[in-house]
Amino acid sequence: MNNSQDKRVLKTRRAIREALLTLLQDHALEEISVVSLAETAMINRKTFYAHYSRVEDVARDLMNDFASQVTAYLEQEKAQNKEITPATFAKLLADGYTQYPDLFRAVFTAPNYGFLSLRIQHIIRREIMRNLNIPRRSPKHSHMISFFVSGLFGAYRDWIQYGQKIPLDELTALLSRIVASSLSLED
Repeated sequence: MNNSQDKRVLKTRRAIREALLTLLQDHALEEISVVSLAETAMINRKTFYAHYSRVEDVARDLMNDFASQVTAYLEQEKAQNKEITPATFAKLLADGYTQYPDLFRAVFTAPNYGFLSLRIQHIIRREIMRNLNIPRRSPKHSHMISFFVSGLFGAYRDWIQYGQKIPLDELTALLSRIVASSLSLED
């Protein structure tokens, strides 16, 4: 594949992803069809199917981008010798919501797309284990991290579902304080 084809592929995939984000502003993920996504991206269905099999694959692709950003952010923080704490992950989710609010709304609230939420939870859990140097085979720590990640996701899901009654930065600060005061990986 030559360079001009690479650019066309990237441009088309970007258009499809941006179309999904646009449609998510007014529609639940499960309401979005390939036809509406293709129309919004200004491509035909055949072009869509050359890149993705289903609408869910586009959402998964966006969440994988977010996961890559999480990993890159953590690597950058470590390179600058900044301390990575469990509260760092509350901030990362808030940053993800700020960057992709409609996608996060869909992922956190759509009943049929829990797999996307589970994917992000798995990535956050893996990055916590890796960045906080937690032994993989420690059942105690594994359960603590599962509890932490589930609680973090539950808090953000409730915040999204129940009308965002407090500012996002205030919620993130609250969750960070809760984590700092209650989660000790030393015990």
